Amino acid sequence: MRTLRAVVVGAGLAGAALAWPTSPAPAAGQPTVKCTEGATLLLQQGVRVFRVPQRIDGALDGRGKADYACRGRRGRPIRVGENYTDDRNQGDQVTRAFAFSGPRYLGVTSDYNGGEACGQRDYILRDVRSPRFVHSYGGDCAFAEYTDTDEIVVTPRGAMAVISYDDVLAFGPGRGARRRRLSTVAEDLVVSDIAARGELVYWTETPKGGAPAVRSSVIGPGPGAGSESQSFQTSRLPRRTGACARGGTTVARSVLVRVVDRTAGGSTRRTACRITGSVAVELPSGDLEDLQIAADRWVLALERSNATLIDVSGDRSGAVALPDGATFRQVTLLDDGTFAWLESTGRLVAQPPGGSPTVLADAAAAPSALASSGSTIYWTQADGPKRASAPAS
Repeated sequence: MRTLRAVVVGAGLAGAALAWPTSPAPAAGQPTVKCTEGATLLLQQGVRVFRVPQRIDGALDGRGKADYACRGRRGRPIRVGENYTDDRNQGDQVTRAFAFSGPRYLGVTSDYNGGEACGQRDYILRDVRSPRFVHSYGGDCAFAEYTDTDEIVVTPRGAMAVISYDDVLAFGPGRGARRRRLSTVAEDLVVSDIAARGELVYWTETPKGGAPAVRSSVIGPGPGAGSESQSFQTSRLPRRTGACARGGTTVARSVLVRVVDRTAGGSTRRTACRITGSVAVELPSGDLEDLQIAADRWVLALERSNATLIDVSGDRSGAVALPDGATFRQVTLLDDGTFAWLESTGRLVAQPPGGSPTVLADAAAAPSALASSGSTIYWTQADGPKRASAPAS
């Protein structure tokens, strides 16, 4: 999970299933949108999310911006979000974040502020291969406080879990599946730091005056296998872009970070940079096992036995080389640049940027199902789920 955080006051379990409850439809006569159009917000796991200006019925002056997702350049654009001020100038709709887990399912979080401190947060799960909703959930219009708490994960098989008013709610997998409460029912219990690997969801419960406890639940088949859920905030769009945003072929993208291949003289150079700037940091240009972006700042390029971590501000960079014969099994990247990994030897190790590696679990503990929220590392051992904060640099 990456940098999306919120707490909604008043939603709880009262929210009902919905089909885009607060968003008006595009105005009639809109031109057809193509997958190659618009401003790229994200490019992750082959899915491009982009934003285009559109006339929206019910929006102020009829103007707004719509978000679409496409799988490949020739895919079918799926409308996944809207951004507008309503025609009474009393409320705003904004797409806040997207969550990925594999190349098919896309989680969407959007906020509607209706004025007078009235707010609603909606959660949508879309299949980028189909225009139909998989799951949708929204809280009643109520007083809302948006803070920094991770709140949505999706799974490779089409399930979704969210934090809504200190409840962890699960949906799916599959259309029409019932909503389930995963978290403990108790007063003065704070739920935070949701994360997922495959179909296994982690979160932390902290009772008032007590110590935090890690919880986990399987919400689909294939518990800890498969990709990790990662989310990207989209509400901080830059007004201007620099040289980084132009030319080359985009390999991966978050809102503010671009990984790009540029070919000259028969050779290809891969770099990462902030799209508002012109300073590029070089990355390995060969085939990679994985490429991750965290907090619009950190980029992790993973090879079979080597990893390169860079800070696109140019302040820090680092590398990890595993012992001979060892390979990476699973990796996760936190918002502060901490990189954690499971080795083929069985160890679980974490290393902050500029710091030394710390063994979180040895091979005898058989750690598995590695995942993280923005600041918490999770894994599973024989005696249950575990959590750890990022080691100090």
